Amino acid sequence: MQRLADEGLDGLAELIRELVNGAKQIERERHLNAKPYKGSEGRHGHAHGCKPKTVKTRVGAITFDIPQVREGG
Repeated sequence: MQRLADEGLDGLAELIRELVNGAKQIERERHLNAKPYKGSEGRHGHAHGCKPKTVKTRVGAITFDIPQVREGG
């Protein structure tokens, strides 16, 4: 919130990008059942980097990092 107060609406697109990218990383960890660079017995695949995806929004174009997954087995 402090960053938004400091930068105003000009920083809103970057805050949205960071929030969505963080949420997508957590979603991938839950899907794989493993944290980055860690193994687990119940792992469901492997992380395979991220792919950029640009979305036009009211606050401007935002490029998100969409996590890629390689399924195991």
